[in-house]
Formats: sequence, structure tokens, C-alpha cells
Amino acid sequence: MASVNYIFAITNAGTPFIGQSPIIDSIYDADSGAAIAAIAATAAVTELGGGMYRLEVKWDNAAAYGAYNKVGLQIDADNGAMADSERYIFIESWRYDDTFPVDVSLGVTSIENKVDAQDTNIAAIIAGQAAQGVSLGIVLTDVGSVKQGLFGSWTITSNQLVMKDLSGTTIATFDLKDSDGTATSENPASRELVSTTV
Repeated sequence: MASVNYIFAITNAGTPFIGQSPIIDSIYDADSGAAIAAIAATAAVTELGGGMYRLEVKWDNAAAYGAYNKVGLQIDADNGAMADSERYIFIESWRYDDTFPVDVSLGVTSIENKVDAQDTNIAAIIAGQAAQGVSLGIVLTDVGSVKQGLFGSWTITSNQLVMKDLSGTTIATFDLKDSDGTATSENPASRELVSTTV
């Protein structure tokens, strides 16, 4: 496991503080609370400029970190004139922080592969429909017709059921019959399609 870098800023009375020599006061295991010794060999701070500093946590130092996975570091900006609220900086570091960009990249690649696979599947379905003389356009039209039939209005006139779409246009007419097969407009037992526009 390589080192992991973090960027932080030091301010004094709200102003970026340059030229400081921050020191790492202590490092603790986040799970057990155990103090980690040999701080100089496990982490280091360098100034970047403009009041910004880089903390390098050397996770590759197996002897110091052992089986620890997450640590908390206390950094002292090393200026006695500063207010404690600005002087002390606390940073949490996780052993695998530097692997996130790789993991995210792999995740995106995985998603792209799955999308490509679905595109291939859809293409195969459309090709299969075409081979059987069915087009996706017809399927979508049929679905739209079902929606119009379900949510449109209907009336019973002269022993016929007249179904209309959402705009009020007649889309189907059925003859209504009782259980004996006689035309009826009351308590019909069946319907027979007379005409349809879909």
C-alpha cells in the first residue's frame, strides 16, 4: 500500500498562514485508540504555498501501522500566537483512500459494459421481431392503444359498446349480447367486435 496524501490549509485569524512548520503531534488507531509510535517514519507534512500544506500518510510502513486500517492524526501548526481553534488540525486517514479513483473507474467501466450488453440485447430483440414480421413501432402502437382503451370513455348505445380514446375519437365498437346470444344493452354476458380503428 502506497502513501496517501491530503491537502489542508492553515489560517491565522482567518488569513492563510504561510511559512509554517507544522508537526504531527500524535497518531491514533481509530478502532482501538492505540497510539502509533515512530511518527516521523509514518507521516510527514510539507508546505505547498498560499497557506496550503500536504500531509503524507505512509501506509506502506507496515512495521508502524501493522493491521490498522484507519487512523486519526493531530497536527500542530506550531505557532504559539495562534488560537487553538486554528492551531490544531485533525485529519482522518484510511488505508485504502488512494484506491478510490481506481475503484470508481472500474465501476464506470462496469456500468458501461452493462449498458453495452443491454444495447446488444435490445438489438437482438428487435432483430428477432423483424424476422417474425413484427416491428417495434407496431408493438409501441399496440401499447398506446391499450392505454387509450383503458383510460378513454365508453358508452352503450343501441345494444353496442362504443369505446373512445382520450381525445373522444371512437376506436372500437362491440355488439353486446346476453347469455342466449340475443342483442342487449342491459347486463350483457359477452361482446363481439364490430369495428376498430387500432
